Amino acid sequence: MPTHPAQATQRIVPYLYPYLYVVDVAAYLAFLAKAFGFETRRHEVASVEASPASSSRCP
Repeated sequence: MPTHPAQATQRIVPYLYPYLYVVDVAAYLAFLAKAFGFETRRHEVASVEASPASSSRCP
C-alpha cells in the first residue's frame, strides 16, 4: 500500500497509444466515408522508393 495515495488533484494518464495498420488506405477511407459520413481532408501516398522500409525488403 502506498504511503502517499494519489490526491484528488492528480491526474493519472494511461500509456495507451491506439493506432490502426491499414494496407489499403484508400479503400479504408472510402469505407469510413460510406459507413459514417467521414470526409477526407488530406491523403498522401508515398512511393515505395521513398519508404524507409523499402531498404529492408528482400529483392
